[in-house]
Amino acid sequence: MYEKMSPEEQAAYAGMSDEQRKAFESMSDEEKAALLATMAGMSKAEMAAFANMTDAERAAYQAMSPDERKKMMRQMGVVGETLGAAAIAALPAEQKALYQSMSEAEKAVFAAMSAEERAAFAAMSPEERAKLMRQQGVVGPPLSAAALAALPDDQKRLYENMSDAERAAFASMSEEERMRYASMTAEQRAAYMRDTMGVEDLPGLVKLTPEQRALYQNMSPAERAAYEAMTAEQRAAYDKMSPADRAAYASMSEAQRKAFVANRKGGGKGGATGGQSGGGRGGKAWSAQKEEEDAAAKAAALLDNLDFSKIRAALPAGDDEESAYKRKAMFAQWDLNGNGALGCNEVATALRKLMDGVITDFMQSKNYGWANSWQHVLRKAFSHAKAANSEWLPAAKKRHDDFVEMDEFQLLLGYLLRYFELYVAFARMDTNRDQRVDRVEFQAALPRLAQWGISLSEDEAEDEWLALTGGRAKHVLFNQFINWALERNLMYS
Repeated sequence: MYEKMSPEEQAAYAGMSDEQRKAFESMSDEEKAALLATMAGMSKAEMAAFANMTDAERAAYQAMSPDERKKMMRQMGVVGETLGAAAIAALPAEQKALYQSMSEAEKAVFAAMSAEERAAFAAMSPEERAKLMRQQGVVGPPLSAAALAALPDDQKRLYENMSDAERAAFASMSEEERMRYASMTAEQRAAYMRDTMGVEDLPGLVKLTPEQRALYQNMSPAERAAYEAMTAEQRAAYDKMSPADRAAYASMSEAQRKAFVANRKGGGKGGATGGQSGGGRGGKAWSAQKEEEDAAAKAAALLDNLDFSKIRAALPAGDDEESAYKRKAMFAQWDLNGNGALGCNEVATALRKLMDGVITDFMQSKNYGWANSWQHVLRKAFSHAKAANSEWLPAAKKRHDDFVEMDEFQLLLGYLLRYFELYVAFARMDTNRDQRVDRVEFQAALPRLAQWGISLSEDEAEDEWLALTGGRAKHVLFNQFINWALERNLMYS
């Protein structure tokens, strides 16, 4: 078949790798003709970029118009022909000065314009010219490291999830425009990028280096899916691994990958599988992280297996006669000095002893136990039970402002039950068990929140997080969470 090809098709065939030629030979005649027609006339840079595309990208590229193909090549860093010295000298003075200030990619776009288009381009404002260049696939500079660090948390989070083209567009916005953009919904932001900023990322374009694309071509479907889901930092670590380590890394959880990448940045040399063979700091870190993952799973199971029926039976807060009888006996038992009022310390001693017998495994857990759970719950419940005396008791009847009396005891037990449920919800969201919930954990808990009666979209969740933290804090503690959960009527059990 080679002899029957045109010179352009022969050049295209010669530019293929051995693996691509094998794939080419297995194609039908129609598929071969379509592929050769696509590659014919390409520059060496374009042919190299095409050879490094994934199968899905090649299929999309072949279905594009010539202008769309040029745009895709620019997004992949392939710069077309620029003006020669004679053509530059012939430009009007204004266009010449503008051309000389352009990047190589912008010069290539300008070179492809007609005389009328160049005149119109030169007459545009800088913002309009930047938008047109983005529409042509030319990506401008992103934010500097210092500018990125200075962004508010909500804008920084948006920026981290943007494509290169979107980052360049965001970098060109004023501070007021960025604030307005950050306040939009996801659909509004996409429309703003497309209609106002001229950013339209090509569908399915995976932004990989040529070396990464070559690696990608040899992966299994499962490995490709894992690779596409990695961050740029994780891919950089993955690229340097042995084949065995890559297989292990692709199966890791997100937390394990982060730990492994952090260890390599810190100088660890062990492989991803080293923890199983005992070699290297990287392997030890992965092994330690595996143990942490197992501990996390056990902690989650401990929370999920709590028997709330037993806890409710132990804290009789109901309005029925039996509950009232049990409460009276419990109050007398907890009132050690017999003064008719319970101090917080008295309640703490009795409650801890009670729960040690009702939910023993939970109370003995180093992740939860008394100090991390019931102690916080009790403080909140005791405070709220005391504060309710103006509603439940005549002022003249209240004898101990710093204590809970029998008339308030039912309210205290009710608060204890309700707030412990909210603590368990909080702990279920706190997947790394550091006694606080961060933005990532909050977003990851959206399906659980829906089960607990709080259905939020990703944009609504972002608004809730900003309201919860005031747009400043990176974490939420239980005392903050409980107020939010009560306002939203979160129902855990």
